[in-house]
Amino acid sequence: MTSLSTARLRLEPITEAHVDGLYALNSDPAVMRYITGKPDTRADTLAMIERIASRRREFGPAWWAFIDRRSGDMIGAGAVQYLEI
Repeated sequence: MTSLSTARLRLEPITEAHVDGLYALNSDPAVMRYITGKPDTRADTLAMIERIASRRREFGPAWWAFIDRRSGDMIGAGAVQYLEI
């Protein structure tokens, strides 16, 4: 699997292995306040991961899990992608 690293973080393409960490983030009302306006359900998170997987198959990695290298916890997620499509 492709991954990127910094001194503090490991970035991994989001897969079903990240469902618990992503759900923990996306179910937090403070996190989702300005994104969708409501917390995600676990089903919402699983659907998001499937959309990400579909786009990854077509365009390559774009959505990344940000993993704290010290603790191993997922502390965020974001898109880093090539946009000339």
